[in-house]
Amino acid sequence: MVTLRDSTECGEMFRAAERLGRDAARTRPPLIETIADDANVKIERFLVRGLTSPPDEYADEPSHEVIILLKGRLVLEYAGRDEKVTLKPGDYAVKGSDEKTRADAIAEDEETEWIKVSYRTSGGSYPDFTGFGERDYSSSS
Repeated sequence: MVTLRDSTECGEMFRAAERLGRDAARTRPPLIETIADDANVKIERFLVRGLTSPPDEYADEPSHEVIILLKGRLVLEYAGRDEKVTLKPGDYAVKGSDEKTRADAIAEDEETEWIKVSYRTSGGSYPDFTGFGERDYSSSS
């Protein structure tokens, strides 16, 4: 049986469906791809739209991290700090193993993509990169 509705009620139903569609387009489940993983280093790629961490919920990850933003916009909040860190493509943020962070804002109007390198240290250091020969590239000449 078909029930006819008045135009006002139909208009509200269409507007509600439009809002639902817009909300679904602003957020989607994150794509998290593990690029490399071993006992000391994990490299992951994140592709996210519009999702954020719940307020006052910080990831408890006891590793050092470097986050490199490839595209979109990402705002990180560090537990115990007043200021937030806003990243744009090409920017990076570093987290110590004793720090906790959360994604405070992620662009809703575009995909946001970043690489996260998580690592543990054992007190040693990595050798300097020497792939370009003997020239000193550390100075801006």
